[in-house]
Amino acid sequence: LSSSWNNDTKTATFSDKTRTAVVKLGDSIMVVNGIDYKLAVPAEIKNGATMIELRSLATAFGVSIDWNNTQKMATVTN
Repeated sequence: LSSSWNNDTKTATFSDKTRTAVVKLGDSIMVVNGIDYKLAVPAEIKNGATMIELRSLATAFGVSIDWNNTQKMATVTN
């Protein structure tokens, strides 16, 4: 999975061999291969980094997320 940031349009783009997801800062919609998907939380800049809801991004790319509450760590697997 690769990612890029376009400062002119304020969009983050994520892509693999078959899918491309685009999220605009402040939007509650992620566009994956031309199809809109609702995000639970809008994309935002926090501490200088673009933040996007990990669960929606993982779903868009067909991967699984497991949360370890003790370690406060997410594990992403194919």
